Amino acid sequence: MLQGGQSLPINPFILPAYDEQTINVSAREKAESFASINSKLGVVQKGALTEAVRAAYAKRAASATPYPDFPDVLELAALAYEADGKKDDSLIEVLRDLSDFELFWRHGSEGAPMDRVSNRTMLIDLHATPVLKELVAYLVIERLYKTYA
Repeated sequence: MLQGGQSLPINPFILPAYDEQTINVSAREKAESFASINSKLGVVQKGALTEAVRAAYAKRAASATPYPDFPDVLELAALAYEADGKKDDSLIEVLRDLSDFELFWRHGSEGAPMDRVSNRTMLIDLHATPVLKELVAYLVIERLYKTYA
């Protein structure tokens, strides 16, 4: 059972392949997902998130773990905002929450993320989750869907 203070051993950025097309589709899906759950994310934020996710995959491409985590995406989104002279907005806030509260597996975590979410039974207690309950639930369900698709 996962409760408050524990992160899910899931990385929403793990893909079956890391070619350009798969990464582009995944980045766009994440942007659409975030925007459908958070009405404050508009077209500009969706584009910024898509680019940050793509950049995060590129950053990890040569490593043994070619998938980013939320701190990677936050870092690259914040750098892009800074380079464009943009102030933090709802996208940066969501990414900061996902990163700061360590809701999902991140690089440097003890153990590897679960490759297949269907390999194990989990009870996830979302009532103790401090932020973004809907987004956390969506990303877990999306991971299950990707496993079975």
